[in-house]
Amino acid sequence: MKPSEINTTFIFDINGKTIYYNVPFQYKYVEPSDGEIYKYFEIRPEVMANIEDEVYAFSDSKSKEISVKIKSGKANVNGEISLTAGAGWKIEPSSIPFNIKDKYQESKVTFKVTPPANASESKLLVILKTENGQYNRGLKTVSYKHIPELNVFPIAEAKVLKIELKKKGKNIGYISGAGDKVPAALQQIGYQVVNINESNVIQDLNKFDAIVVGVRAYNTEDWIKFFQEKMMEYVKNGGTMIVQYQTNAFFGGLKINNIGPYPFEIGRNRVTKEEAEMKILLPNHPILNIPNKITQNDFNGWVQERGLYFAEKYSDKYQPIFSMNDPTETPNEGSTLYAKYGKGHYVFTGIAFFRQLPAGVPGAYRLFSNMLSLGN
Repeated sequence: MKPSEINTTFIFDINGKTIYYNVPFQYKYVEPSDGEIYKYFEIRPEVMANIEDEVYAFSDSKSKEISVKIKSGKANVNGEISLTAGAGWKIEPSSIPFNIKDKYQESKVTFKVTPPANASESKLLVILKTENGQYNRGLKTVSYKHIPELNVFPIAEAKVLKIELKKKGKNIGYISGAGDKVPAALQQIGYQVVNINESNVIQDLNKFDAIVVGVRAYNTEDWIKFFQEKMMEYVKNGGTMIVQYQTNAFFGGLKINNIGPYPFEIGRNRVTKEEAEMKILLPNHPILNIPNKITQNDFNGWVQERGLYFAEKYSDKYQPIFSMNDPTETPNEGSTLYAKYGKGHYVFTGIAFFRQLPAGVPGAYRLFSNMLSLGN
């Protein structure tokens, strides 16, 4: 129940005039370091559950273990929990009993989920049964010091998808950017991802099939300017490097002037319409064909935007792969640039993979896997 739905109405009669004053139910207490703290009055389910991740991507027929946290809304709650999904998805066991003694205590259970043979997308739903009824809600807490803490109870679910996906190479070195969820998304489809940071930059890069730079890492990581020459040498010797969107406009600008093997400038162009047409400029390029054949179907179901902070000016040694634009705007070809450098491959892309991969967009997985496969 939303806090705004739980109110007390005070009725005042002042000189014959009736005044109504609504006050939400709140609990107030004093914290010495923070002052007065307010919490909304809540009506909770007697039991709730959160699936560990929001998206589970399967690139083959292997099962995954999926964990669910059960949280009690009262003391001494017991029953059983089960998961359901669409046709073809196999879930084992069919149910798991739980018995939670204390209020607000958590218990963790694990199911084995096996995908269907063919491409599929479904919702994984939680069902909690007790002697008092059936529940299907999770618990999410919104907590900031400048507002009262708010607990909401969304449907307890996750997205599961089986992707028709081929990939070459397995070991990925990753330099994380701001709020970066791409490494976890790559692990979902079977890549081994090693975080590259200031403490391990001297390692041998040749063990990686590709190195990926996360969003805005060139804006936030001071040490990366000292590592750039090493990465360029890695590419020159046959490695693959993928740089996701960076910006010149905010976060203090780029830590170095040249983030690629050849000059290019990052502009402020973006395509906010997620269904904007993706015009393919080089239909025979490996990024669009190996190991997955990319078609217009792969650009369906994208979320929030196509991309942002595209390259504006660039050396003729780069090949633009796509052209796209929002309605009434000029076509832009700087969303994805490819360059051969020495024996290796360099890609700069402003395409919003940082949104699409965590959201479980199949076509984005296929396209990104092609980029990772360039040197293999």
